[in-house]
Amino acid sequence: LSQFKTGVKLTAGFGVLIVFLLGIGGYGMKSSLQLGALLHDMYEVRVNAITLMDEVNLLTVRHNRTIFSLAAEQDTSVIDDILREMKDYESEINKRMDAFSKSADLSDAEKKALANFKTYWPQYLDKIKFVEKPARDGNTASAMMMAQSSVQTIFNIIDKDLSEIVKI
Repeated sequence: LSQFKTGVKLTAGFGVLIVFLLGIGGYGMKSSLQLGALLHDMYEVRVNAITLMDEVNLLTVRHNRTIFSLAAEQDTSVIDDILREMKDYESEINKRMDAFSKSADLSDAEKKALANFKTYWPQYLDKIKFVEKPARDGNTASAMMMAQSSVQTIFNIIDKDLSEIVKI
C-alpha cells in the first residue's frame, strides 16, 4: 500500500465505502419491501376477513331484530315490507359470507365457525315461517313466543360463532 499515491488510496477507500453503503442500502430496501408485502397481506387477508365478519355479525343482529318487528307487527299489510327487508339482509349476509369463505388462510376456529354458520343459518331462516304464520293471522303473542324461543335459540348459536370470529 505504501507504493500507491495518497489520491489512489483515498479513491480506493471511498470506493470500498461506497460499495459497502450500497450493500447496506440494498439490504435495507429488500427488508422494507418484505415488510411492505407482509403488511399488505395482513391488511388484505386478515383485516378484510375480520371486517366482513363484523359486517355479517351486524347484519345478522339487524335481521334478528327484524324478526321481532315481524312478530310484533299488528298491521298485516306491513308484514310483506318487513319480509322484504329481511330478504335484503339475507342477500347482504350471503354475499359477505361467500367473500369470507374465499379468504385465504382461514384459521381452524374460523373454519369451524364458518361450518357452523352454514349448518345453523338455513335452520334459522326456516324457523322464520313459524313467526310469519301467526303474525299474518294477527296472533302477536304466538309470533313473539316463536321469535323468542326457537328462532332466538338458533340465532344465539350463530351470533356466538360470528362474535368469536371477530375476536380472532
